[in-house]
Amino acid sequence: MGESAQFTLGIRNMMRCRRIVHGPELLSLDRPHAIQCGALTPIPCISTIRKIRFVWLFRMAMCGLLACGIGDRPLAAQTNFAPLERGDYTEQEEQLILIRGIDAGVDYAMRLTDTDAKNLPRDLGGTRMHQDVRLKLRTVMHRDISLHLTLEPEVEPFNDANVRREPASDRNRLPEGQQTGINAREVFLRYNFNPNSGLILGKHEVSLGDRRGKTFNAIGPGYTYDCRVGTWCMPFGGFRINDTAGDWVHHLALEYTGWESQIDGLRNAFEVEIFRLWYAERDVPLGGNLGPGLQSETPEVSDGKLATDDLDQPIFYDAHDHDYFGLRLNWETGAFFLNFDITSSQGSRVYHTYRVPGQGITEEMTFDDIDPIRRRREKIAGAVWESEIGYRSLGFLFGFRIMSASGDPERKAKNGGNFLRTLKGFWEITPGSYRGTRLYFNGTDSEVDGGAGLGHSVNNTRLMGIFLNASDPDGNKVGYAAGIYDLRFNHAIRDQKGKKRDAIGIEWDNMLTLYLHKSAWLQFEANLIQQGSAFRYDDYSVPDNKRELLVQGIARFVYQF
Repeated sequence: MGESAQFTLGIRNMMRCRRIVHGPELLSLDRPHAIQCGALTPIPCISTIRKIRFVWLFRMAMCGLLACGIGDRPLAAQTNFAPLERGDYTEQEEQLILIRGIDAGVDYAMRLTDTDAKNLPRDLGGTRMHQDVRLKLRTVMHRDISLHLTLEPEVEPFNDANVRREPASDRNRLPEGQQTGINAREVFLRYNFNPNSGLILGKHEVSLGDRRGKTFNAIGPGYTYDCRVGTWCMPFGGFRINDTAGDWVHHLALEYTGWESQIDGLRNAFEVEIFRLWYAERDVPLGGNLGPGLQSETPEVSDGKLATDDLDQPIFYDAHDHDYFGLRLNWETGAFFLNFDITSSQGSRVYHTYRVPGQGITEEMTFDDIDPIRRRREKIAGAVWESEIGYRSLGFLFGFRIMSASGDPERKAKNGGNFLRTLKGFWEITPGSYRGTRLYFNGTDSEVDGGAGLGHSVNNTRLMGIFLNASDPDGNKVGYAAGIYDLRFNHAIRDQKGKKRDAIGIEWDNMLTLYLHKSAWLQFEANLIQQGSAFRYDDYSVPDNKRELLVQGIARFVYQF
């Protein structure tokens, strides 16, 4: 009989045993007759019992060694154990993949806004309600390369709903109160050289220079090398901003990261960046504040928002050899933080009337007391700086904010004297993108909870104030953000009576956040401006010196994942 057959018979024999053998008795089982088994051969049964006895002895020896090792001393693992502090861990949630190879995310906001003042412009007054939806899709079929697509429905405000509108199709259909289209907000390809650095090609959003909206913040086609790793990095790229071949913004920066770490849930870092932008653009409408304006559907006709000659012809300019360069500093250590940035604008403008497509400049700038001018080149040199300094702890931030942008003394528009000169003011390439306050600035929607402000340019403006941001450090339950700011013009402007005024007003921002879910929350804003003598609702109108109280109330529901 083979060994395997004998082992099997031994197991069966043990199963027929008449009594159960325990520890001490097992030590004496060294003879075949020590246990009464069945009629089968007892030799395999004894071999198996000896194996069981060996295992029992091994376990007893290990228990003894463990007892001797412990004694009155704690285990080494307990000696070196350090409890997790707040912020030492992150909670990750498994992503549900609905379509294989596609990762999806959503930014959604439903906003109800009510703005009130005695002499409020009609397009700003009343209660308005609208929603913002952004569906973000990203391919995950490869680790180092992915395609990104952000779809944004073009939904009209709820106030503009009209079920009596004539349908676009002649087939029978339900009355539709809103016209909705689909817009591709971002479409780009990203190739990651490593998890923190990648090359972006296509239509995407960029924030350049100070990265707070005082230089350039827009969405458009281009390329960007985004560097986020190492002590030294050099991000660069180019951005197409108009239909002319040379209308580009090229940017280059040198970043230095001295240190970066997490201590007690707070980020500690020292970062310095030197940046430069090369900006060129043709046929830029000259706004009433002498900065970039918006082009209307009939650009050759004045709409009251642009600078004109004495025949009321809108003025345009070509930005030539225009550079933005500056420094950005971020220092966070312990309970202290400091942010500082400064940007200089140097270049020239060539002023002219509207350039007709395919024909060029057909009309001259005409003035009462001087000869007509076809083109005029003038220099421009301005600067802007901003600083934040304050105290922070886990779930709390308090600081002081100062921002100042250069401007020019106001001149009368006669004979083009207001713009046909060397200007020392600073203007953003994309006015309205600065987010230093919630009501006076805050004109763009980089985030779904932004864009509800008046969207003023920083040109010729000085801001000073305090801000705080408090949240629940043990879990997202409630948060509160507030700020009080004094706003003034660096160079006084004239009101409707011809008197010079510089006081814009005092702004008080309040935002309460209630977290309903880790992906959904409610926001309630109450933003107020006690208007000064120089307050105006846009950057081109003349102040009326009404000094009213402007109140903005916002209720917003946000859902993000």
